[in-house]
Amino acid sequence: MLPSERAREKRNAELDAASQPWTKEVDRAARVRLGALGDSLVIDEYSVTHVLKRRAGTYVEAYRLFSHLTTLSLADLIDVIAAVPLVDELYSGTTEEWISGVNQIFRQHRIGYKFVDDELIPFEDDELMQNVIEPTLGLLIGEKFREARASYKEALEEIADGKPGDAMTDAGRALQQTFQALGCEGKMLGPLLRDAKQKGLLGNIDAPLTEGIEKLYNWASANRNELSDAHNSADLLVEDGWLMIHVVGALIQRLAAGTPRQAQPEGQDR
Repeated sequence: MLPSERAREKRNAELDAASQPWTKEVDRAARVRLGALGDSLVIDEYSVTHVLKRRAGTYVEAYRLFSHLTTLSLADLIDVIAAVPLVDELYSGTTEEWISGVNQIFRQHRIGYKFVDDELIPFEDDELMQNVIEPTLGLLIGEKFREARASYKEALEEIADGKPGDAMTDAGRALQQTFQALGCEGKMLGPLLRDAKQKGLLGNIDAPLTEGIEKLYNWASANRNELSDAHNSADLLVEDGWLMIHVVGALIQRLAAGTPRQAQPEGQDR
């Protein structure tokens, strides 16, 4: 192990011990390592930049692309990384090697992005990413949960853009769509929660959790739609958005996995 690697591991361990969130910045050392990975896999740089032009309307110089990752803006760099699995002309096995290599580099540099199902997903805490976000997206695969999965991913994208209010409402919508996919009736979260309880998807023990989610969702919606003076509305924090994403994700996991509760008699709320 190189002295710099040992120093990085020590620094990461100290940050983990202090429960510090992972960074969204990609330092120079990580950029150099990503460039070396791209060069070693002989990825068609022109195809990558074509994906960026077609999908994002972004122009990035293709010539020696991976040798110049240190000069890209953070937004363009993240797009380049995410674009590689979308290139149709990659050699067999290249996508898997790229995803594995990127995830390893980001993990070793405590960078809060990770490939999940060929898509680059932002996150705040690696343990929560492994225990909540990845399993949630994994369970929402298939046509039945297609809308819920899309909304949950939108919540992750909004939080990455620094929009916690939008992230919270997207997460709440993902939960609504999960209930609807499971046959619950209602157009709003409250009625869906009550119908889920009647159908045995939720039990009495879940009441504090579901009431908290509904209140958090309503609070986020009210803040997002607030048109009066900013002094009269509470400021939503990124931490609020992550809280909603993690709590909703944990509940969706249980629902999508089909873990039943005892059905409640009609008219019985508690």
